[in-house]
Amino acid sequence: MEEQNIEAKEPSVQPNNEIHQKSENKGIGTKILLGILIAAVAGLYILHFSNGKSKENPEATPAVVSEGGIKVAYINTDSLMAKYKYALDLEKELQVYQSNKETSYQRQLEQLLKEEQDYLKTGANLTLSQQKAKEEEFQRREAELQQLQITYTQQIQEKTLQESEKMTNAVYAFIREYNEANQQFDIILSKSFSNTPILYGNPGMDITNEIIEGLNKEYESIKE
Repeated sequence: MEEQNIEAKEPSVQPNNEIHQKSENKGIGTKILLGILIAAVAGLYILHFSNGKSKENPEATPAVVSEGGIKVAYINTDSLMAKYKYALDLEKELQVYQSNKETSYQRQLEQLLKEEQDYLKTGANLTLSQQKAKEEEFQRREAELQQLQITYTQQIQEKTLQESEKMTNAVYAFIREYNEANQQFDIILSKSFSNTPILYGNPGMDITNEIIEGLNKEYESIKE
């Protein structure tokens, strides 16, 4: 058989930056979690609850600041995200989920690259038809691996959004209950360093600590 020259080729399958690049801050989850939470809390215009009796909650008694008859409060969502145990646990869970996807992808990528390198060393011993079949197999597997990149990235994003929505709903529901049980503010705003028009707020309007304390108690009771 006439000896065939097999040119070394760069494998076309490369790690997807979306899967392999770590977040500069706390990972993919934190940015999405914070963004969703800020949007949700910013939209909490809780008007007067005209029906039903208030629930008792003696531990949450922030000052009421009234502007023109409208009672206003705000929540520092940066602090909430840093201290809310549900958010912290969720961030860890999402990091593990992402890491598992990365590990699965990387393992398959490395296996394919190893086989391609081995082929470059031994392929000359194969017949032309065998070489063609092997190279077609590599092309098929490369395409499958590229699709896997996309699939894993979508799964990470979807899980992050789904779990974030659950957490946001929990926060939203608690704030409603908190408002019914205590001051019955007309408006509760969000305050964040980078995502809010509120540059300063009277400390008497800040109910962040009360909300964090209540949320953590609620979360701990659910975990138990």
